[in-house]
Amino acid sequence: MLLLLWLGAFKLDVYAAPRLINPKGDGFVIVIDPGHGGDNNGTEGHLNGSYLEKQMTMITSQALYDELSKYEGVTVYMTRNNDASLSLKERAEFAASVNADMMFSVHYNASVNHDLFGAEVWVPSDTPYHAHGYQFAMVELQSFKDKGLFIRGAKTKLNDAGENYYGIIREATALGVPAVIIEHCHVDNAVDIGYCDTDEDLRAFGVLDATSIAKYLGLKSSALGVDYSAYAAKDLASAEPDGRISLVFNTYTDPDVCEISPEEVNNETGDVVINVTAADYDDLLMYFDYSTDGGETFSERLPMPGYDYFNKSVQDSFEYTINLQGNNEPVVMFRVYNIFDRMKESNVLELAGAFSFAGNGTGENAGKTREEIIAEAKESKNKRQIIEKEIPGTLTFAPNGELIDEDTGFSLKDFLIIVLILVTLVFVTAFFVQLFSYKKRRKKRRGIKSYDYDIYSKDNYHY
Repeated sequence: MLLLLWLGAFKLDVYAAPRLINPKGDGFVIVIDPGHGGDNNGTEGHLNGSYLEKQMTMITSQALYDELSKYEGVTVYMTRNNDASLSLKERAEFAASVNADMMFSVHYNASVNHDLFGAEVWVPSDTPYHAHGYQFAMVELQSFKDKGLFIRGAKTKLNDAGENYYGIIREATALGVPAVIIEHCHVDNAVDIGYCDTDEDLRAFGVLDATSIAKYLGLKSSALGVDYSAYAAKDLASAEPDGRISLVFNTYTDPDVCEISPEEVNNETGDVVINVTAADYDDLLMYFDYSTDGGETFSERLPMPGYDYFNKSVQDSFEYTINLQGNNEPVVMFRVYNIFDRMKESNVLELAGAFSFAGNGTGENAGKTREEIIAEAKESKNKRQIIEKEIPGTLTFAPNGELIDEDTGFSLKDFLIIVLILVTLVFVTAFFVQLFSYKKRRKKRRGIKSYDYDIYSKDNYHY
């Protein structure tokens, strides 16, 4: 096993700081951009099959518009109010034309393998827009967490030219408008579907977005009876001195470590405790999954133990129990993923034979319980089978994966057999010693030295 351990959880301090954005005019101008539209449906992978993303973003954006318009000191626009086709450049140009202080692009997410879940916010790479986006994202993501969503983070993605990868962000910042993309949740994953399954759910996201924007901008509303003007000093995370948060940027590297070793096997239940050691020295680890058939199929993705995006920390070593009952030849491996969904595979553990007494055996023991195997072994005439030896309840493994039998049972029958063997050896040894001594005495009486016995024939003897 690789003896490389990441000591201590990866952590980046986040501390309070003043709000970085200020209105260009007398009040804030905010542009809401409902993603997709017209001939661009967006994701079509919604689990219940009743929504297209372009419809979902419109419902959420309209609720966002209505809620945010209730705050004083803010003017709100939308890039589209119907099912219209708009290019990314046209959306950005509209935001610039109204002298927008910030633009929020509303989206819902899906993944190729339908295995991702959680919410994220994409922010610009350019300063100072990056800091603006990051500060808002931290407020929005906290609201998502309070709602119960898994947090995938605030992130920046670059293209091959080193520019913002996402067109709406690239086009808007080129015109001097900070823009972010809000990916509310994954519509194709059962973990998230309960958050976006109805029109009411989608409108609730719009209200949540409006509240987060109001907190970020420090707005107040007499109609709603809220005042967030003091929110910034307490809850806004700071950007680093260079204006960019290093962890937000995609390093395009895989996690550095993913090693597994078996800790314990419970023969009666089929549970196997696996120790997992994982580390990523550039990014934050976020998910893991595992396979029991050598990588042909994998479990659903699971959050890394101790994962905390806001403290930028994760548990780098943990134990996880999987059940292999009924699996005759289990081959176990794990995978870990960082916040940019880069993956690292572990070593492979071949655990065939680990359940020979757990009802998972092959051949004559296939399907038999532990008690049945013990009973048959006691009745058998084959002395090579286990008779009195206690079959242990658990087994452990050496670091190389070899099974270690921890049974130290020592029956009375075992003791008597060993004593009998020792007595026999002593008797045989004494017999041969006496025989050899008798021959030496006989040769001495005949006047022949003992060392001459083998080289003289009978004819050469002198009587």
